[in-house]
Amino acid sequence: MKDNNLKFLIGTLYSVENEFDECIISIKNQNYKNFEHVVFSGMENREAHNTLYNHFMQNSQYFDVFVKVDADMIIEDVYFLDKLNSYLNKNLEISRLIIPVFDYYTDSDIAGVNVYRNDVKWDTNINERYFVDRIEISATIKKIKTELFTFKNSITHCKNPNIHQTYMFGYHRTLKAFQPEIFLPKLESSNWKRFHYIYKHKLNIPAYHQVFYGIYDAITFSESTKFNSYKYQLNKTSVERHFFSFLRLLFSSFHPNLSYVTVYILVRLKFIMDFLIKKLQFLTFQNEAGGD
Repeated sequence: MKDNNLKFLIGTLYSVENEFDECIISIKNQNYKNFEHVVFSGMENREAHNTLYNHFMQNSQYFDVFVKVDADMIIEDVYFLDKLNSYLNKNLEISRLIIPVFDYYTDSDIAGVNVYRNDVKWDTNINERYFVDRIEISATIKKIKTELFTFKNSITHCKNPNIHQTYMFGYHRTLKAFQPEIFLPKLESSNWKRFHYIYKHKLNIPAYHQVFYGIYDAITFSESTKFNSYKYQLNKTSVERHFFSFLRLLFSSFHPNLSYVTVYILVRLKFIMDFLIKKLQFLTFQNEAGGD
């Protein structure tokens, strides 16, 4: 039986990613041409995702399939959409397909591109701050499938990240573990493994240093929000244990006998110093403004 010629709507969210131009070119160069591509930019993360998902739902009668390709992804295979069309025709029961991408942070495959049938719906009114790409309404999904082999090596992720991307990688992945509503030890553990891999294998690339500034800022931001729920305290304790063990690993390459408590104090002192510097800068600004 001949495959149906499915019509795809590809959506991309852009926020100063280095790979954006290559991403656009890789989509335009697809051999399969029955698709349209829309880009949303200049929005905060949650607003951008909600805008994209609302656009998908508003256009469900005009397209068969929605594909979310991030601006830091490059489709390396010009026959990717051909393969996707064939795969979806043969697997009609799948509502959401997850396609791994080769991630340059970790030199491994990670969950990346999400593909949806046109009858999938999203709850864009949900109060979700961090996992903004997981707000599908479950009743509209018949089956979710992660396809590990058919599209292997078809798409790359963060091939040439800038310092903003690497900083946000550390910041967002750490902040997710500090949510007061959810306890996520499995995700948390996988993220620390990724940070450890970057430390061991990527620190010769200056841009990757920003990952660790992102981790630190996420920890101190979460401290300043002063969540009090029991689940948050569990999360906070667990994440800090991993975080300070990780920092000890960083410091130990220079000071093998540095204790856990010493590392904890060093980080807290840095947090206090950063706070005082910002406070002093603010007071200086106020005085100068008042003098005018």
